[in-house]
Amino acid sequence: MKRAYVYLVVALLLVMITGCPAFWKAADATLKELLYNGVEVPEFSAKKTDYSIVLPAGTTEPPTVTAVPAVEGVNIVIADAETLPGTATVLVTSLNGKESLTYSIFFTVKVVISITADPPNGGEFSGDGEYIYGDLVTIMATPSIHNTFSGWYLDEPEEASFEESGDDPIYTEPVVSFQALKDVSLMVGFNPMQYTFNLVPVPPEGGEVAGGGAVDYGDSLNLSAWSNEGYGFAGWWIDSYMFSDQAVDMVNTIEILEHTECITCTEFTVEGRFDPSAPQWHLNVTIEATPVYGGETWGSGLYSYGSYVTVGATPSDHFNFDGWYFDGVQLSEGATYTFPANYWYTEGATYTPLPLQGVFEDIQYSFYAVAEPPEGGTATGGGTAAYGDNVSFLAVPNESYTFEGWYYGEENMSGSPSFTLDTASFLDTHTLPVTSTENTFIFTAKFQPQTPPPGWLLITIDASPTDKGEVSGAGKYSYGEDVTLGATPIEHFDFGGWYTDGEMLSEDLPYTFNTSEWLPTQGVTDTLPIVAWFPPVFYHFNVVANPPEGGEVMESGVFIYGDPMTLGAVPNDNYVFRNWTFEGAEFSDNPLWEGNSTFFLARSTCIGCTEFTIVGNFDLDVPDTITVNLRSEPPEGGQVSGGGQFPKGSSTVISAMPNPGYGFSVWCYDPCGSVFSESQTLTISNLQENISLFASFHPLN
Repeated sequence: MKRAYVYLVVALLLVMITGCPAFWKAADATLKELLYNGVEVPEFSAKKTDYSIVLPAGTTEPPTVTAVPAVEGVNIVIADAETLPGTATVLVTSLNGKESLTYSIFFTVKVVISITADPPNGGEFSGDGEYIYGDLVTIMATPSIHNTFSGWYLDEPEEASFEESGDDPIYTEPVVSFQALKDVSLMVGFNPMQYTFNLVPVPPEGGEVAGGGAVDYGDSLNLSAWSNEGYGFAGWWIDSYMFSDQAVDMVNTIEILEHTECITCTEFTVEGRFDPSAPQWHLNVTIEATPVYGGETWGSGLYSYGSYVTVGATPSDHFNFDGWYFDGVQLSEGATYTFPANYWYTEGATYTPLPLQGVFEDIQYSFYAVAEPPEGGTATGGGTAAYGDNVSFLAVPNESYTFEGWYYGEENMSGSPSFTLDTASFLDTHTLPVTSTENTFIFTAKFQPQTPPPGWLLITIDASPTDKGEVSGAGKYSYGEDVTLGATPIEHFDFGGWYTDGEMLSEDLPYTFNTSEWLPTQGVTDTLPIVAWFPPVFYHFNVVANPPEGGEVMESGVFIYGDPMTLGAVPNDNYVFRNWTFEGAEFSDNPLWEGNSTFFLARSTCIGCTEFTIVGNFDLDVPDTITVNLRSEPPEGGQVSGGGQFPKGSSTVISAMPNPGYGFSVWCYDPCGSVFSESQTLTISNLQENISLFASFHPLN
């Protein structure tokens, strides 16, 4: 009795495992795949229900979660995360309703902390980079020498939600920690230290100095020295180092402090030294404006040895500054020109003359003539002219038009077709151009069409078919008037042309013509019926087999929107039909599919395409079990091993052992027509189809 009970249990288990798979599938509430935004969840396992995923920095929208069950038909309820960070859940209930699993994905996002320094060379900082939401961020600022730390600021003060800082520093300590809860752009502020420079003349009777005081690090000192009679300037000195030999100079504090001995000092003495042996020389700068009415100049005078000379020019109206010249050679194009007086130093001379010429040139103005409308006539004249020149214009109307006047913008300049412009008077009252670019003026010759006698052309437009497009341009038009027709087909229809009385007028869209083409004279009235043809768009569907040797497919062809379509697939030997796909997506696994072209046009992602491909996919019909048949030739020559039946894709090791008096030759196919291998023992991997082999033995002498 006990043995019978065991047999019954074994039989029931075999039925459950092999003959009745629904018994255990009904209680399966696991997932086969779990994805977010189409990406598989890393390290997914059907038995693992909790996951945590860090999204890239800048992600604002929670991902969309999708799931593929292990058993088709189970109930799946997905609740996406509403915010970031946030948790998405997938509730899976088995077919019998007795089992359920909840998969959870906690989404968080990387937070970017970016830092800039102001000024960039004011110091160093650390702590910027990417963090996982909620991590502790520690930022640290280290000012460089000659600078102090002023605070941490939001780089965009209008986003005051970060501790509502506004324009005030959010942190006043150089080392700060906070949680990474959102992207933050910070600016670490550094302030340059302030130094005091006291200027003294050495010796006091040698001259006078000016330009010292309290200055921030990085700013400049404007130094000036005047020598007394019998002395010359001998340079600017600090801590026994001469940092400039110019009596008038602008020197940056960075350069000065590089030569000081005291690192911690904030107050220094700068000596302006004078010496009887230094050169006592002056440069006599004189300036001539050319032409004299072209503009004003300044900067002439006596400049002592070691000083800088700055000359300037301001052009008058209608002039540009051309440059500074000496003896016919241009020294500079800039209106303000600074140079060292020593450049013109003449040894042994008390004064050196430097006659400079500030040259001005006339601004050239451009005057253009245009006709409005262009078909109304011709407008000529204009050109390039300077202030005070005269410019001439001429307007000639075409037939059926009369000249109205010359206009600048909306201002009527002259009613005469022949018009001469006094540029001086015009430029004095019109400082800015109304049209075009600076220094360019456009004058318009306006023409008016002559009033035609009564007469018109009535244009009617019909669409064919009537509901396949919209048309525009119908109406009553006078003789000589341009008519523009427009047409807009609905989706899946095209524009085929304009017709009247069955004859095509044009394929242009839009189509413009003149009524004079249909009216013999100006006093005639007529009607012109026009039809806009809207033919359907023809779509080419190519049905192909994948792989080509897998079978035959039908039907390829040309269809219009809404045409019925039938697809058929017949697999070849050793192949089975898998499915139909369109643009990479499966739409049916039935070898015979019936529908219409609308089905595919609604699913296509290709805008404007008229040619599509439908793929019938086939798979090899390969058995699950592979047979390896091994034999000896001759039978008494030896023994073979490694044959039998094996799971598809598995491997086997075959071996040939010769009997006494025999030796192994080769493995060959059955019938023995070609050699398979010369190895006595070998491994056959990835079995995909049945195979028969002979082990060939030969008698030994």
